[in-house]
Amino acid sequence: MPEFDPYFEWLDIPLNQRPINYYKFLGLIPPVSDPAEIEAACKSRRQQLQKEILGIHGAEARTLLNELKIISDTLLNPVRKEAYDQKLFKTNPASMEVKLEPGYKIGPYELLKLRENSGAGSMWLAVNKLSGKKCLMKVLPQRLAQRSQIAKRFVREIQFSSQLHHDNIVCASDSDGQGDPLYYVIPCEALTSLETFVRQNGLPTVEKALDYVCQAAQGLEYLHWKGICHRNVRPDVLFLDENNVVKVGGLLTAKAENNLLLDGDFDEQLTQDGQMLGAADYMAPEQATNASAADARCDVYSLGCTMFWLLTGRPVFNTKNNLAEKLMAHRKAPVPRLSQIRSGIPQALDAVFQKMLAKNPDDRYKSMKEVIEAIQNAQKGASGNVKIPGWLWAIIGIGIGAAITAAALLLR
Repeated sequence: MPEFDPYFEWLDIPLNQRPINYYKFLGLIPPVSDPAEIEAACKSRRQQLQKEILGIHGAEARTLLNELKIISDTLLNPVRKEAYDQKLFKTNPASMEVKLEPGYKIGPYELLKLRENSGAGSMWLAVNKLSGKKCLMKVLPQRLAQRSQIAKRFVREIQFSSQLHHDNIVCASDSDGQGDPLYYVIPCEALTSLETFVRQNGLPTVEKALDYVCQAAQGLEYLHWKGICHRNVRPDVLFLDENNVVKVGGLLTAKAENNLLLDGDFDEQLTQDGQMLGAADYMAPEQATNASAADARCDVYSLGCTMFWLLTGRPVFNTKNNLAEKLMAHRKAPVPRLSQIRSGIPQALDAVFQKMLAKNPDDRYKSMKEVIEAIQNAQKGASGNVKIPGWLWAIIGIGIGAAITAAALLLR
């Protein structure tokens, strides 16, 4: 008869997963921050073991009950728990990895469905169990939070999103920048990046594309008013919500120019002089050489590149995947004309695009307000100069000729 193994028969912990940690003893996935959840697990395990005391394995049950007392005293004491968690992570980092999956609870929220996953965190559809309202949650798993630069930028995004309030900005209604995992809550049920939207639905009409650009410009104008330079405007950080409203997100690499919202030293820790920051297909030439010197005019340039992509489906400079060639093209190559790539683009809009992508930042629009006004004026000019096709002119000519002939006959 094989030897009885209480860890396997009772706790369902096979030999190759030992030595066990306190959380696994309780049937929990570490780390757990809610004391009520830990206390409930301790109570359930205690009741299970107490039933075994009078049985044939009473000695093993008493031994495990003594272990349970130590575990309970440790995990329900905040100071001891923190020390234990730190020790556990140092000795076995994988054991402290939070497995995010549907049903996982973070505070009052329960994850329902994964919407997007990236190296900057995962986006989940969630529900607030107290109010019953659905929302989006951006979560940074611990394996990413342990990388200091990613964690600092995520906390930075939380700080921005929590202090900004504008219809065209991804704003946070709740957040936790100190717990595990880090997260913030977005008060809507759906956000689809413009990149995903175009890939799924094809290029929008010129009118719709310009509407998206102007909405994004309104959000960016608000950021600039707050002293924030986005530094990474591109199609995959501009989102459409369920009401077709464009919201600017992706504030991980944003810069507080006047440090209105953040610590004075925070940006210096994240971007040193000479560092390149942003997506090469959408990056202003001067930003490529010094990200810390980026200002609102860099965002104007990037939004112009985004407008080009929305209207044509390709980057401004189609240099495949060669980073050096892309950066050089943004610095030296002539800016292509929209009207030569897509029909229906008025010359006035082409001129707006050319100014947005001026190589010299002093030659660009100085603000997003100027960009919006220029786009709207270009649209008005186009609607006021309706082109009549040649076949219609022929019909009009025939009609006029017939009228003249009829009038001549009447006058005889």
